[in-house]
Amino acid sequence: MRRFIERFRLWRQQRAVEREDKFGAGLLVLALVILARNAHTLITTHHLTWRGGFGSIVTLAFVVLYIRQARWTWIPLMALAVSFLAEAPFASSTGSTHDSTTASLLITALAILFAVGTFIFSLTVRKRFAGATRAI
Repeated sequence: MRRFIERFRLWRQQRAVEREDKFGAGLLVLALVILARNAHTLITTHHLTWRGGFGSIVTLAFVVLYIRQARWTWIPLMALAVSFLAEAPFASSTGSTHDSTTASLLITALAILFAVGTFIFSLTVRKRFAGATRAI
């Protein structure tokens, strides 16, 4: 029975390592897509909103800290959650004037959902890397 339990723990650790590598690669691709989109916007329009610049910086900081498994990885995510929450009341005003009230409320609810999801994920990341030795 002990041998089975040890083998099971070893298998779980191997699966966790495999999942972590895939998640890190996906995060890197996502960060590159966000940075490329904002770079394209900056080059074509010669203007970048504060939301785009802030989002790029925070996303890049999160990916770098996540790959390094630093204990402060959760801070950029928390900043992103706060920005989602701050933008939630104004999310309905970004649509066209012909949008219905239902569509405006749906957009606002989606922004709040993103804020809550990012907040929960930041707490999960904080718990995961709490014992990390790297500060940055």
